[in-house]
Amino acid sequence: MALIYLIGFMGCGKTTLGKKVANQLKYDFIDLDQLIEKRASLTINEFFTKNGEESFRVFEKQLLIEVSSSENTVVAVGGGTPCYFTNMEIMNQTGETFYFQRPVKELFNRIVNARDNRPLVKDKSEEELLVYIEDLLNKRESYYLKSKFTIPRSKLSVHDLVEIITGQCTL
Repeated sequence: MALIYLIGFMGCGKTTLGKKVANQLKYDFIDLDQLIEKRASLTINEFFTKNGEESFRVFEKQLLIEVSSSENTVVAVGGGTPCYFTNMEIMNQTGETFYFQRPVKELFNRIVNARDNRPLVKDKSEEELLVYIEDLLNKRESYYLKSKFTIPRSKLSVHDLVEIITGQCTL
């Protein structure tokens, strides 16, 4: 595997696991959102506020195309990345895609105290956040399920997940 994409809803653990998988394989690690921030010289929140979501998605796709020619790299993509343009097809054609699937309640518990760093949920109350996560996950999951592999994130330890992705064991 020369390129591994980690896919899933915000808060599912893509970045944390991506770093561990990259370390295990001695691969490079790219967090697509962090790359966007570096290249745009803006935080994701600032980018959304200044340029809007549509401009963000176009810039995101440009960087995804650039990253897709990488070798020996693990890429954690943003939660919305697979849902726009032909991004999912690009990822499936250029690497192995892993969807980290988590239940709504677990996602809520992981996101609720980190809302300020997430532009799509920063102004939502807890009640609004729970409904928002459920609705958005329902809309996005059909894209996520186009991944080559779906991993039930809540049932496995970080160690198990790293072993599955690095090919040392199977589901």
